[in-house]
Amino acid sequence: MYSLFSGLFERILPEPDEFKILIVGTEGSGKSTVLEAMKNELNHNGKGRVSQVQPTAGLNLSRCRDVFGSNLVLWDLGGRPSLIPMWSKYFREADALIYVIDCSSSIEEQAHSRAVFQDLVTQESLTGTPCMLIGNKCGDVSIATTVAAEWIYPTPAQTVGPMSFVHLPLDTTRWGRHIRNMCKWLVTHCSLVKQLNC
Repeated sequence: MYSLFSGLFERILPEPDEFKILIVGTEGSGKSTVLEAMKNELNHNGKGRVSQVQPTAGLNLSRCRDVFGSNLVLWDLGGRPSLIPMWSKYFREADALIYVIDCSSSIEEQAHSRAVFQDLVTQESLTGTPCMLIGNKCGDVSIATTVAAEWIYPTPAQTVGPMSFVHLPLDTTRWGRHIRNMCKWLVTHCSLVKQLNC
């Protein structure tokens, strides 16, 4: 009997939108921690804990039911130099892109990360894709503001769609509001792009 009502219920209600979100960034930027924080916030209402996270060897895949009724498929791709060329295999499937920046890294590491990002935003296969930059490990809001101003300024060759920036403080227990706002922005812009492409 449960199966009957469950089947009828599923047919009456429309399927929620599902969006595939790529999480990328150079090695050690905190992509896996962002993934775990999103899972914690969306699947457990922030009641879980983001503990020590191991670096991604290749790909971490997670599903979350977003607070706005959409299903999110999160792909955390490894950031080692040997893995970066493989990111492009996922671009056409992606509905949105998250690029994680380590604000506490050295000037050389940030320059390398920015070069990777600049190459990313000019990829034809990401044309129109919403892009969220995350300034991770930011102890000082002014550093995050500087990074946002330097990185978001569009280049003439840029193909990605709308861009936004979120700063994540060092204390992961204070990430909840930031993660929710970030997901709201992503779902809103993915929905808009989907409507435009229909």
